[in-house]
Amino acid sequence: MVAAAREMLSVARAENVRLAVLMNISAASRVIYAGKRRAAPYRIGRGVAAALLAEAGIPIVSQRDWKTLDRIFSPGLGTG
Repeated sequence: MVAAAREMLSVARAENVRLAVLMNISAASRVIYAGKRRAAPYRIGRGVAAALLAEAGIPIVSQRDWKTLDRIFSPGLGTG
């Protein structure tokens, strides 16, 4: 996972990524399992890739964070 996260960061830098939209409940996410995968509830926390991207200054947002995504991509408000 660490090697894949480093590769994700390398690609993000090479492509000048300014915002990463990541899936929840994965190594790339902002929502992770709070223990063993199948038995644990979810909790807010950074996965491996999300942590590396954030530490590199690349903002991250969940694909399910509709409020933030709407603000970013609405005409006249963000990049939309």
